[in-house]
Amino acid sequence: MTTSDKWRLITGIAVALLVVIVAGIIYSSDAGPLKGSKLVIASVLANLASSLIVFVVGWSLLRNDSEGERKKFANETIIKPLKESFTERLGELQSAIRDLQGATTLEQIDWAGLIAGASEIDFVVQGWDRWFDIHDVSLREFLEGGGKFRLFVYDPISDKTNQARALMAERLGKTPHEIVSEIRGTTTALNGIRDDLPQNKRTPDNIEIVLMTQVNLYFAARFIGKPTSPSSKNRDAIVFSIYSHTKTRVNSMPAITIFPDMYPSMGTWFEAELAYLRRTST
Repeated sequence: MTTSDKWRLITGIAVALLVVIVAGIIYSSDAGPLKGSKLVIASVLANLASSLIVFVVGWSLLRNDSEGERKKFANETIIKPLKESFTERLGELQSAIRDLQGATTLEQIDWAGLIAGASEIDFVVQGWDRWFDIHDVSLREFLEGGGKFRLFVYDPISDKTNQARALMAERLGKTPHEIVSEIRGTTTALNGIRDDLPQNKRTPDNIEIVLMTQVNLYFAARFIGKPTSPSSKNRDAIVFSIYSHTKTRVNSMPAITIFPDMYPSMGTWFEAELAYLRRTST
């Protein structure tokens, strides 16, 4: 077998293995095809696996060839392709790994990126005026671009929220008056950002404020991805946070980011939760 024949054989093996490995990884889960971050990681691993298998087969076929041919083969089938592949997809792979890690803290969330990539935001919070002060520039740009912001926040004066506000004060180490001020400050901050928009950008649809009487979460927000082309859009994302049993700074509360394209049932569940909060609002 000539060197040329060996190269053609190796190329055929490479293509076949890549197709088989990628298909096997993608369809291996009981839930069906992988999506989003899992698909990115699976494809990178498949590329690595196929390259290694081809290298072993090819090295065996070329074992009687010259050292120069073997070095050329190693460089062209392993070193160069993998270097190019990982260089091109490094950022995508790092992002995918971060997605799958899931747990983080509220202060580590890329809020500016989530806001910039969204067309609509549903923000469920007991009260968080400081967040709006910090991200007022991003939120103003979001609203100017036609974004819609729906704020779900505790009713600061309803008798139905007395107990909830008392628990909120206890958990956060604040007085009842401070809690009421924070809730009112949250709605005031959002209204202020909308009021600062140019007159032609200010519409009743910019924001909606729903005054809740109950909520079983410390915090949750859904960022609906805005279209990037007629056939695609940015990913939707849902951020959750829960109370800690120990006294913790607000921004240090644990947080989890979930992508509905990977877990569709979570998107359906969250939509139902928002509908319930609306029905029970004041």
